[in-house]
Amino acid sequence: MNQLEKPEQKLKRLIIENPDLELMPFCSEECGNPDWGHTMCKFNYCRVDEWTINPYDEERILFKSDDYDDFSAEVDDHDTDCTDEQVKKAWQELPWTKAIIVYVDAY
Repeated sequence: MNQLEKPEQKLKRLIIENPDLELMPFCSEECGNPDWGHTMCKFNYCRVDEWTINPYDEERILFKSDDYDDFSAEVDDHDTDCTDEQVKKAWQELPWTKAIIVYVDAY
C-alpha cells in the first residue's frame, strides 16, 4: 500500500482485490441528521478486517484486529473464573465476518 494513497483510491483497490467481501460503512454521528433522509459524506479510512457483534453488548461491534483487550475485560466482568486460554478460545469462536470496513464522516 502506498502511504500517499487517498482513501477513495484505497477503497477502489480493496474492492478489486476482495470482490466477494461486503462493504460495511461505519458513519460518524455527525453523518446523521433527523431533518434529512440522506446526508452527504466523505470517506475517511478503509481496511479489510473481521467484525462481530459483541456478545456482552449487542450495540457494540468488535473488530478482530483491535478489540481483543476490550473483549477480555468484558469477559472478566461477567465471568471472573475464566482463564486466559478460555478467553482466547471464546474470542476465536465468535462468529467473525470478513468485510471491507469503510469509515465515513460528514462532508
